[in-house]
Amino acid sequence: MFSGSGHLSNSVARITGWVTLLWDITLGPEYDLRSAANRRRISGWMRNGWIVGFHLGTPCNSFTRARDVPPGPPPLRSDQQPLGLPNLRPCDQIKVIDGNCFMRFSAYMLRLGLRLVIPGSMENPQRSRIWLCPPLQYIRRHPHSHWQVTHYCAWGKPFKKATVFLSVHVQLHRLGGGICKSTKRGICQHSQKPHVQLVGQDAQGNWLTRLAQPYPQKMCDLIAKDFNDYTAARIATRFESYF
Repeated sequence: MFSGSGHLSNSVARITGWVTLLWDITLGPEYDLRSAANRRRISGWMRNGWIVGFHLGTPCNSFTRARDVPPGPPPLRSDQQPLGLPNLRPCDQIKVIDGNCFMRFSAYMLRLGLRLVIPGSMENPQRSRIWLCPPLQYIRRHPHSHWQVTHYCAWGKPFKKATVFLSVHVQLHRLGGGICKSTKRGICQHSQKPHVQLVGQDAQGNWLTRLAQPYPQKMCDLIAKDFNDYTAARIATRFESYF
């Protein structure tokens, strides 16, 4: 869900052999997760046992701290008010409402995964204010949830982009090897070059944070392998119970 480029879905299909469904607004208005009917449809698939695993690339647009840095767009949230600042312009208030809707749906899916023992994960930048929201703080405290930090530069990207994967049941431990202990001068441990800073716009006027949204291919392959290993281990455990 919020599948974006589809890199992760392609890796999962190739490595696990599962049929994967991409769900993203870019595929058409019928994929809009602001629709309560669409959210009920997906949760119904979960309850009916039709889903063996899921991932949420939840939009961080309104939660990002990049908005705190001028001359970009103004912040919509703060650490003290992660659910939205007061007295926002109507157009910004809509962004906050949509962001909260997606955040709550993501937390609901993770809770459903915990209850039904279905492995799932959610991604957002490490410093995203989405992690300060109470529904996700609750998930973090659950004994079957896992918090994994990784850095995009470890997977071939020119920027660091510290990113968190909050997962339920499945542990994305392979991503733990993708940490950059960069020097004080900002030199990447992996490329030995300065990190590209995701601030401002490129020459074509595109926000650099948006250009950094697609997942690195190497990282996608490792996530798919962790999901595959989790499923194989569950099958092996069931098999052992027969003897």
